[in-house]
Amino acid sequence: MVKNKITITDESIDIKDKTCASVSNDLIKNLSLDILNDSDLEFEYNIKESIKINIIINIKENVKCQIVDKKRGASFKVKYNYNVGQNSSLIINTLNDVENIREHSTANLNGENSSIKYILKTVCTQKENYDIIINHNYKNTSSLLMTNGLNIENGSLFINATGYIPKKASDATLVQDNRIINLTDNTCNINPVLLIDEVNVSASHSAHISAFNPDDLFYLESRGIPEKEATKLLIKDFLSSKLDLVDKSYIEEICEKYWR
Repeated sequence: MVKNKITITDESIDIKDKTCASVSNDLIKNLSLDILNDSDLEFEYNIKESIKINIIINIKENVKCQIVDKKRGASFKVKYNYNVGQNSSLIINTLNDVENIREHSTANLNGENSSIKYILKTVCTQKENYDIIINHNYKNTSSLLMTNGLNIENGSLFINATGYIPKKASDATLVQDNRIINLTDNTCNINPVLLIDEVNVSASHSAHISAFNPDDLFYLESRGIPEKEATKLLIKDFLSSKLDLVDKSYIEEICEKYWR
């Protein structure tokens, strides 16, 4: 298993292992990675002002790739393009704690038995926009997309999630699970879209925007847990659920930042 860490700041992109990587540090930064062997990648952003970056990740055939993506900082414009080859799998765990972000991600499942599991979590305090597209370009492909956002303070969170299965991409499986916990009176929106041109597939989606379930809070309070602490427990569970690749101490650090 190849392990690699990519650190991105306002000024530079630093890659621990530059094998099969190309980088340009122009006004818009560009990073391209070819994943030839089973790999664990960690992206860590520390942005003080703003960044524009395009990232292309090509996962070759018969490869397992896991990506941890942690963003902290001010203003982001990020574009991802993931290309997953035959018999390959991609797992992405993203956790964002940023001021403003516009993120566009496209995943292409380009071979039989290719798959993606994409988990996105964010704490939104200002304005965040996400556009995520997953294209099932071959038969016997599978995708799971989970987007979870906590909207607080001055936040407004917008998520567009699109899954596409063209004709002849039979036996594909597509699942979307989108949820925003809105702890403000500000506007949030989820736009789940399924574009299905093939009959022999399995596809489903869900979208929920709400506060926490009052029954869950009531249950915790009935066990002697104060309301503030009960809310914090629900927040920790919401952020950590399914985010198996992210270190729990990092999640705890974000929770302590906003909910002491």
